[in-house]
Amino acid sequence: MHRSLLLAARLGSAGLTCASLAEAQGRPPIAEGVEVRVQEAPMIARIDGGNVLAWEVHLTNARADTVRVSRVVVTDAAQRAIATFDDAALARWMQPLTRGASPTPATIIPPGVRRVLHAWVPLSPGAPTPQRLVHAVTVSAGTSEFVTISTAVAVSAEPPIVLSPPLRGGPWAAIYDPTLPGGHRTAIYTVDGRARIPGRFAMDFVRLPTAGAFDIRATAPDRNGFGADVLAVGDGTIVAAVDDMRDNDNTGSAPRPRFGIEAGSGNYVTLALGRGHHAFYEHLKAGSITVRVGQRVRAGEVIGQLGHSGSSSIGPHLHFHVADANSLLGSEGRPFALQAFLERGAFADISAFVAGRRYEEPAGGAPRQRRREMPRPNSVVMFP
Repeated sequence: MHRSLLLAARLGSAGLTCASLAEAQGRPPIAEGVEVRVQEAPMIARIDGGNVLAWEVHLTNARADTVRVSRVVVTDAAQRAIATFDDAALARWMQPLTRGASPTPATIIPPGVRRVLHAWVPLSPGAPTPQRLVHAVTVSAGTSEFVTISTAVAVSAEPPIVLSPPLRGGPWAAIYDPTLPGGHRTAIYTVDGRARIPGRFAMDFVRLPTAGAFDIRATAPDRNGFGADVLAVGDGTIVAAVDDMRDNDNTGSAPRPRFGIEAGSGNYVTLALGRGHHAFYEHLKAGSITVRVGQRVRAGEVIGQLGHSGSSSIGPHLHFHVADANSLLGSEGRPFALQAFLERGAFADISAFVAGRRYEEPAGGAPRQRRREMPRPNSVVMFP
């Protein structure tokens, strides 16, 4: 008789079951949880005088039943608390593996489905930068609740690349929202067999009128900065210069055209800066690109003009980001810092910007000089 069958027969004759035998042997029960994976090393950005830790946690339900994520606790390797995401925070920060809102609460994960927690955590002033992160994910299935502890994930030790401004003067609104569904930070593209976030630290620059409020219905030829010079942010080599699309209608009342993801960038330039850093300039004005592939440029050199080509919900603007490869969508976004700029204030959020409300100025109304950091979300800045 086969050994396993013989063992089962002996157990049966002794009135024991496999479960009771396991109990007798002191084996603890195993609760099958969710896969917890951090695909890209957490990165540090310098914003508003402090450090922000940005990363994504991919949660995949490999069970046969639906689970609900109720809590994610993040600690460093020494078990010091870094962040806690409970029900309210998870509702804000968790999204599906798509570029749109979830049809169900993202904290509910059916069998075989993946959700992504887009973490964006300002670190306490003076706190040490964590070298590793550990995630404790609490999920429930039916009446059972269990916790999955991830292996430690190393935090990237690479500092943000420091760049010259991509534009002159201003005021420019630096528009981005780390939690906006389908926004730069949460837009995941799966090309070449891997899901990536090229615009992890991307922002859209829109020039504001004198009144300081955005007007989506404006009809001025230079609205939003249309036609403004776009500048090389560092010394480097042009590795892409694509000028094959016309500008969209530049009036606020024009219908919004739709494009496939291959054309969403409009006319664009990619500048290789060295050490794997590539600067992307998108939505450039038709016929304005002044550089060619292989050309060496210096920081501050004009490479094109701000335009309205490709996909845009806010009219003309400059989309700018830094990534690790010469690929619009097949690259991972990297943090960057600007050498110097003045901050005049900030919009409360993107909805306040779109609604045409004026930005909020700092106490005292005096602009703040910022150096070697990234503009904070929806801030209003001036460049030299």
